[in-house]
Amino acid sequence: MGILSSLFNNGKSHEAHVVEFTKEEMSLIKNIPVMPGDTFNQQARKKSIYEQSSMYIQGVAAHFVSAKNYLLAEKLAFLSESAAKNVIELHYCYNLWIDLLYKQRDNPDKLNLCIEYCKKDIASYPDFDRANRATYGNAPLHIPSFERLAIIYEKCGDYKNAAKINALALSYPYIAKHENYQKRLDKVKAKI
Repeated sequence: MGILSSLFNNGKSHEAHVVEFTKEEMSLIKNIPVMPGDTFNQQARKKSIYEQSSMYIQGVAAHFVSAKNYLLAEKLAFLSESAAKNVIELHYCYNLWIDLLYKQRDNPDKLNLCIEYCKKDIASYPDFDRANRATYGNAPLHIPSFERLAIIYEKCGDYKNAAKINALALSYPYIAKHENYQKRLDKVKAKI
């Protein structure tokens, strides 16, 4: 993991910051365009990135994922994960990581780390589901970690694990796109 593990400052408390940004990176973060009339983001710019919520940091990181500045996006993802205060914020952190790492899937280390974040999100899904439904209601949600991991396994020819992930997604009633998981499950079962 080289670069990724070097982003952690071992032994430092949260106050000492999980990640340190260069002056250039801080300038890039501070100068992300804000839409006119977006008072939330205009006010947020007055604070340091270290004082922001996990969800805000994720939005900033997503900007750099789109800009293909993956190193800065990774640093922000680490910061966001350390700032997460509950299972809902952590779920969205994991999804940021999954998106960021999957975009770099040609690198085997990034793909393996993407798989690990998919597994983390899937393992925490029952807690996320309970908390999310208690807060926002019972609307089915698209949960990318199941779909992404099933696709990765399928592309690697690991049809048994792809089938397990699709079947697991189908076992949860509040995951959207059940018809897609059923089609994918039928397809990979035919290859086993």
